[in-house]
Amino acid sequence: MKKKIILLLILASLTYSCEEKGTEWSTIQISGKINTQGVDEVKFYPFENLTDDYTLMQTSKVINNNFKFSYTLNKDKMALLILNKKRYYIYVEPQKNIELEINSDYSITFKNEKEKNNLVYSEYLSKHSANLNFKLPVKKFTNQIDSLERKKITFIKNNKNRISNNFYNFLENYTIYNSAKEKIYYARRYNPELIKKENNYFDFLKKIEIQDESLINNYGYLNFVDNYINYLYLDKIWNKKVEYKNDYIEKYYLAKTHLKGNVLEQILTENLVLGISHKIEKEKFNSILNEFLSGENSGNLKNLIKNRISKFENSKLSVGKTLPNFELIDNNDQKLLLSNFKKKYLIIDFWASWCGPCRASIPKMIEISKKHKENSNFAFISIDSNKENWKKAKNQLKIPIPNFIIDKEVQKIFGFDKAVSIPYYLVLDNNGKVILRNPSVNEIETFLNEN
Repeated sequence: MKKKIILLLILASLTYSCEEKGTEWSTIQISGKINTQGVDEVKFYPFENLTDDYTLMQTSKVINNNFKFSYTLNKDKMALLILNKKRYYIYVEPQKNIELEINSDYSITFKNEKEKNNLVYSEYLSKHSANLNFKLPVKKFTNQIDSLERKKITFIKNNKNRISNNFYNFLENYTIYNSAKEKIYYARRYNPELIKKENNYFDFLKKIEIQDESLINNYGYLNFVDNYINYLYLDKIWNKKVEYKNDYIEKYYLAKTHLKGNVLEQILTENLVLGISHKIEKEKFNSILNEFLSGENSGNLKNLIKNRISKFENSKLSVGKTLPNFELIDNNDQKLLLSNFKKKYLIIDFWASWCGPCRASIPKMIEISKKHKENSNFAFISIDSNKENWKKAKNQLKIPIPNFIIDKEVQKIFGFDKAVSIPYYLVLDNNGKVILRNPSVNEIETFLNEN
């Protein structure tokens, strides 16, 4: 009898271990028919990790109105289909092919699923996609989030018999963590006083499991954790515990303090990838970068970081490269070309009205610009999407002329649609050649003093 019990325990242990690690790897097919005109290609992007890794993006040409992708996986996860700027989120699983149709009105129909996971997912997204109002007072905002979460959870429970148990758990966790993420995001971007002052706003975090290895493939969960680490960092900033210049270094050690395992790896990777293009305190940053790359971390994540380093060092903005000429729009909506600046040096300060570190550093940049006005131009360039916010902020900060705003197409030249973060600085010569790429404010001042 004892032998039987031991054998059963061993089998149970093995079963649990397999469930923890995921099922066997399998290759699935995602295929579809396009019933609308003008679609030449479809793109497929699986959410492998928190950091956007565009090497995973597959492109399929549409031939005779059909497309097909192959993808190998061992765990359920979210993926994205993109065609003609339309985005469709789908749920992919090992050993389960997906066959779908894009209808003439761009709605999506799933053809072959025994369990209606993606059909329910599509309904979930369409019924609960209302834009959140981040300008509401605190109580009304949290009521808005809580009300939407209850509706989503009710919808999921009402459709439980149509979907798999795995997808039910996935969608429920995605909903809960996404709501928590939005509450943190609201405080970070729209109501920082909630972080600066003692209050009970963040009590909702007491009900949230911060560390959960089982959710490593749930993009909603990872997004939450990323926002959580940013919240902890801002708490230290606004309570005068650290300086702005240490951001990626501080967030690296905060993550190591509060997280572990695969979750920690994901957050560290996201932090390091962003920091690569924003190396403030370069020696310290390079130290933590080397620590990660030499440690026992995922080979895939290490390669992702190495690829970003290579792209950064060989991009259009590398030292010695000449920037393409581009158009700027000033206070009075007048257009000006970069080539109009002909002094010895041009220092560009990229900022935005919502960026706290940008606003903190601008007074020092204005001081430097006045000191070196004889041989240098300083251009303050905003990446704000809202012109009114830009105008209000530049008036508050008393940013001198010339100051500009650039649209999303121009922003792409500098990589702001990918992983370039602000504040971001460039020092150019009078031919538009990059001399310094994203130096610190102190490094800019030292360079101008010496030249």
